[in-house]
Amino acid sequence: MIRKDVRWWDTTWFLLLAGLAMLLLLVALVQIWLKLRAKRREEQARAEQSAQALMQSSNLREKLISLVIHDLRSPLRFLSLLASDLLDNQSNYSPEEIRERIYWIKKGTQDIYNFSEDFLLWVTSQRDNFNISRRQIQLRPLLQEIYDFFQEQVQQKGNSLSYSAEESLTTWSDPHILITIIRNLVDNANKYTDGGKIILSAYEKDAQLCISVSDTGKGMSPKQTAYFMQQVSLDHVYSGSQLGHKFVYDLTRRLNGNVSIDSREGKGTTVWLKFPIEKESRTQ
Repeated sequence: MIRKDVRWWDTTWFLLLAGLAMLLLLVALVQIWLKLRAKRREEQARAEQSAQALMQSSNLREKLISLVIHDLRSPLRFLSLLASDLLDNQSNYSPEEIRERIYWIKKGTQDIYNFSEDFLLWVTSQRDNFNISRRQIQLRPLLQEIYDFFQEQVQQKGNSLSYSAEESLTTWSDPHILITIIRNLVDNANKYTDGGKIILSAYEKDAQLCISVSDTGKGMSPKQTAYFMQQVSLDHVYSGSQLGHKFVYDLTRRLNGNVSIDSREGKGTTVWLKFPIEKESRTQ
C-alpha cells in the first residue's frame, strides 16, 4: 500500500478553525468600527452642543450688556445735562436751587453705583462655586442702616419711611446679600409712591424669618402682580425692571428664601421675604 502524506494545514479541523478565526476577527473589526463611529458621533454631538451653548452664552452676554447700557444711558444723560446746567447757570440760582440740583446729582451717581454693585453681586451668584458668607445678623440695626440710607430720598418724594423689629431678632445669613435684596425692594417702593408711607418690618412667624416692605403707592393690577411673580429666565428678560426683579428672586433663593406679594391698584403693595430660621452658620 502506498501511503500518501497529509499536510496538517489541509485537514478539515484546521480549515474550520481558520474560518472561525477569520469570522471572529471580522466581528472584532466590525465592533471596533461601530465604536469608532459612535465615538465620532458623540464627539460631533458634544461639539455641536458646545457651539450652541457658546452661541447662547454669547447671545445672553449681548442681551445683558444691552439691558445694562439701556438702563444706564438715561440717568447718565440726565446727570450730564444737570451738571452742565448747574455749571453754566449757577450764578442765576438761589442756594436752595443749587442744593436741590446737587442732591439729584448725588442721588443719580449713587443709584448708578448701587446698580453696578447689585449687578456684580448677581452675576457672581450665578457661578456654581459662589460662596455665601453667613454670620449672625441683628435685624434691627440692619433695618436702621437701610432707613438711614433712604431717608433723604424718601423725603424728596414726600414719603415717610419707618421700620420695626425686635431688638433680640437675629438670624444666620449673608448681610451683604440680604441688604441688597431689601434695598432693591425699598427703592422700588419709593419709586412708585408719592406722598405716602413705606413700612419695613422684620419678625418671626411659623418658624420663619419674615421681612416685609409695604407701601401706599400706585399698586399693581392682578395681571401686573402675576407678571411680577413670574420667575423667568434671562431669555425672557426685556427690561431693566425685570432684571431688578430677577436680582431679588435669584438672591433670595440663594439664601433659601422665597418671595410673595400682595398688591392692589391705588392702594399699595406689600412684598414678603420668608427665610427658614437659621440659628447657626452653615456653608453652601
